[in-house]
Amino acid sequence: MKLKNNVKLIDIIFFLCIMSIFIKFTFIYPVFFTVFIILSFIIELKNNQNDIRVNYWQMFLILFSFWVCFVNYINGNSDIVNIIKFYINIFFLIAIPFYLRTLNKRYPIIQKKIFLIIEILIFANFLQILTIYFTLNVFTNIISNGVTNSDAAYYITSNPNLILLGSESKNIWSTKIALIQIVYLIGINLNLHKRHKIFMFLINLIAILNVFMLLGRTAQLAYIVVLGFIIFKEILKAKQLFYLYLSLIGSGFLLIKVIPIIYDKIFHINFNITDGGFIRLQYWITFVQHFTDTNYIIGNGFFSAKEFLSNYAYLYIGETNMHNVLLNNLLDWGIVGTILYSIFIILFLKAVYDKLQEFFMFVITIVMPLTIIMSLQYLGYDNDLMIFFALIMILSNIYFTKSKKEEFI
Repeated sequence: MKLKNNVKLIDIIFFLCIMSIFIKFTFIYPVFFTVFIILSFIIELKNNQNDIRVNYWQMFLILFSFWVCFVNYINGNSDIVNIIKFYINIFFLIAIPFYLRTLNKRYPIIQKKIFLIIEILIFANFLQILTIYFTLNVFTNIISNGVTNSDAAYYITSNPNLILLGSESKNIWSTKIALIQIVYLIGINLNLHKRHKIFMFLINLIAILNVFMLLGRTAQLAYIVVLGFIIFKEILKAKQLFYLYLSLIGSGFLLIKVIPIIYDKIFHINFNITDGGFIRLQYWITFVQHFTDTNYIIGNGFFSAKEFLSNYAYLYIGETNMHNVLLNNLLDWGIVGTILYSIFIILFLKAVYDKLQEFFMFVITIVMPLTIIMSLQYLGYDNDLMIFFALIMILSNIYFTKSKKEEFI
């Protein structure tokens, strides 16, 4: 197959990778990720046989993957399915810089298609959520009773047969869509995506509804931080004082009248066993109290939180992770693995920042939502996070290329 055909094929596969993380059946995304990895390495070898460049963050991610292999081996972990998915996810991100080097002359087309796909996903998720809400009569239930506890919030995913797009876990689904919509907001903020004002208003309104209707507080908080920054920035850019005053009055009305109603109906903070946030807090306290009772230098292998929590937590509802990336890494891969992973994250974010060179935008739209999400959810090498990392790296390189007229990484 000619290199030109390979490049066209890898674009299609990459777009399918983005869409595949929203398909409920999780055996599908590894297929597209694997094909993408293979094609990326083939193209890199053909283009740079004697000069394969590897970034520092890639090196530490590879070292982390070797450490994970070592820890699983000494702990006798035989969870082949999750081990395979781990390496597929890791090497998907490692392959992204190789893919980036094929985009130098094609980035305007790729840029448009990425945002088109995100718009399709925003709208498709909205239709899926509406189907669930009307079928299960969720609107009436929320208006009448509100969301009084975590079980009530999980009612929207109580019938898996209704879900084709998204996830059977309400929290994972809400975070998936929040991450992809945050990428969309970043693109708007960087002036990488422009549409008619009415269309942009409608698609962003649908995006807001997606996050709030999925009832995931972590996703809502992360998304609100980014959205609030974008809105505030637009208000400051307003050339006419009338629009500035109108925006301030509208914001004041929301704060005084609308937000308290939404808080009362949706944000359930009970500080008891009915609140998932409270249970997470208990897990974290248990971790602090008993971490040294485990193999904390080397680590205990995949999903060691299940045995750890069942042994030490006085409140345990069958969780397989600590709902915190740092704690998961410390428990699963020990101090050594956590250091390797942390260095990878720092170097990766530095590589993104070097392309953007906009401190406040970088901190508020990338670091803050990522910190919120990783502090409350995920393992650290999940497919959702890998897609988010891949997209912000691609967008930062496109922004750098357009502004500096230089080549990709």
